[in-house]
Amino acid sequence: TGLHETRLIVRLPEAERVRLIAEGSAKPFIVMGRTMREYVAIEDALDRRQAEVANYMICAFNYARTLPAKKKAAKLTKPSGAAPAQRAHRPVSRRARRPAR
Repeated sequence: TGLHETRLIVRLPEAERVRLIAEGSAKPFIVMGRTMREYVAIEDALDRRQAEVANYMICAFNYARTLPAKKKAAKLTKPSGAAPAQRAHRPVSRRARRPAR
């Protein structure tokens, strides 16, 4: 759940997304030309009743709790006995080498 301009963005189960889109309360959330699969954008969310917005957020929270946990990314390891990484040598620019006047 989050805000994008004046829209409330919520991640909801499919049945709830379909219902909200069908009744005209929400639209699919499209960002940079890409439709975000499980998200809908609720237009003018800041002008809606607080209880209505709270219901959307509770529904989104309950849906998120049903999703599987993210897998942790594998850590990159150095091969044993590897030398520490060294910074590449950069030549000093001509300006830096000039004596101050």
